[in-house]
Amino acid sequence: MKITIKYCGQWGYKSKAQVVGDEILEVYPDAKVMLEVGSGGQFDVIYESRRYILFTKDETNRFPEKGEIVKLIGRD
Repeated sequence: MKITIKYCGQWGYKSKAQVVGDEILEVYPDAKVMLEVGSGGQFDVIYESRRYILFTKDETNRFPEKGEIVKLIGRD
């Protein structure tokens, strides 16, 4: 499984992206999690293996809650 977390570096979202990436790797140690610098307040978690966005801050107006991304991955 390959997951990309795109985060806004300008607004300092890297630490939030790292936390989400670590949560994913705790449950799915074989996952490939990539952090990618985006822009404009972006915070997207993209399930590359399935080719869709699991979570986007643009639609929810918030960051993912603890464990939320792992639950979304588990539904697939």
